[in-house]
Amino acid sequence: MYAVTYESYNARTRFGVCERLAIERNPIAAMDERYDVIIIGGGIQGAMLLLEATRRELKALVIERGDFGAETTYNNFRIVHGGLRSLQTLDIPRFRESVNERRWFQITFPDLVEPLSCLMPLYGGLRRPVLMRVAAWLNDMLAADRNRGVRRDRRLPRTRVLSRQETIDSAPQVGTKGLTGGLLWFDLRMPDSHRIVIEVFNWACSFGGRALNYVNAVETVRRGDHVQGLRALDVLSGDELIYRAPVVINAAGPWSAFWAADLDSSGELFVPSVAWNVRFDRAPLGRLALAVSTGQSDSQTYFIHERRGQLFAGTGYAGMDRAVASADRPSISDQAMARFVAELNECLPNLGLRMDEITEVMAGYVPVRRVGGIDLRTRALIRDHGVGDGSLGEYSVSGVKFTTARRAAVTAIRRICDKHFPKNLSARLFEDGERKAERHLVTNWDAGAIELARSLYREEAAQTMDDLMLRRLTLAGRALSQSPPAGINRLT
Repeated sequence: MYAVTYESYNARTRFGVCERLAIERNPIAAMDERYDVIIIGGGIQGAMLLLEATRRELKALVIERGDFGAETTYNNFRIVHGGLRSLQTLDIPRFRESVNERRWFQITFPDLVEPLSCLMPLYGGLRRPVLMRVAAWLNDMLAADRNRGVRRDRRLPRTRVLSRQETIDSAPQVGTKGLTGGLLWFDLRMPDSHRIVIEVFNWACSFGGRALNYVNAVETVRRGDHVQGLRALDVLSGDELIYRAPVVINAAGPWSAFWAADLDSSGELFVPSVAWNVRFDRAPLGRLALAVSTGQSDSQTYFIHERRGQLFAGTGYAGMDRAVASADRPSISDQAMARFVAELNECLPNLGLRMDEITEVMAGYVPVRRVGGIDLRTRALIRDHGVGDGSLGEYSVSGVKFTTARRAAVTAIRRICDKHFPKNLSARLFEDGERKAERHLVTNWDAGAIELARSLYREEAAQTMDDLMLRRLTLAGRALSQSPPAGINRLT
């Protein structure tokens, strides 16, 4: 018996009762509005900017040249990090930011995130049990409020240092030579991070925002030194579009540097490197995530956990000696991938992964500190181009990771309101009640699933089969590998 299932979150809404959540794709009709803010880029950063703008009752529009969250955002590692690594450099502000934002996901999307056990085997040096006990104590002390307001089944336990035998029992795959114990901590797993992106857009649109996918920004419209709006192109119809607003925010991720090329003389807005995560045709190692390294002083830490019933590993990095071209998609050389697989096998000698077992490579561009490097930038960059030689009303926001995208959006929108819309500085609170959202879980294709696909075309702007299968639906079991029936080959 084939079935389609609808799983609803809590039926109450934030900020009172909302209309039916919908992302209406009507680029021509959208030109009739005059906006306060136009946002270029529909990844997680653009989604959070739209949400924060609508919280302050600004009339806001997002345009995205492809589908929402289809580029770097889609290729994330599906973990909401609490900032444990920041303790290595005693970057307490960054640590606290990560803890607070992780808690926001726990409270806001309790059915799209879940606690994830993370285990790091310890082999001596700086990663010996006595030092890790100090790190565990600091982690719990500085994140003592990590479960405040969180639903009971989404709360995170305390950090622990395991004995050698406990580590082996928890993860039999780890190498035992020189093993002294393990550090066990807890973060969040978001297996359906694409649903979070769509729900943020739904949420913002229910408060008057607009989000248009498959609309390509062409150029900013200016009068003298002041922004007047944006000229764009409907990718699907070829229609030329003009949208009016006194503020334009460039949140185009890896392509943001091109948008700001004549405004950002520093060239620091987005210095790219390639990052990738890989799924292997192997059973996962268990429910916990392993954090492993080769043991060298400068070695990278890799995470290994589960995706769609298979082993999922990342993140690999490769530096770039050039800027990202506007049409480029990330590519990984065979040599870089072979080195990545070899290092995973060195980290876990009993793993024996092979290149021919790779079933999915999820690659994207991430910002680094210098050209050619892989030293990741740790904080978002927010530029007001009107301060220098740019037009008044042009901004760029270059985020660093999924976890802290909302915090970067809060900071950026506050600055914009302070300068352009001082009456809109205050925002509606997040803590009043719980959101309404829907997860669409398909166990197999039947008439109900076909109707659901058509409704997602109307209400969540799914335009292609990839939009539907990869970024709108949550598919149970191996349903993703099944071909949908001919009845939905055209979503319209």
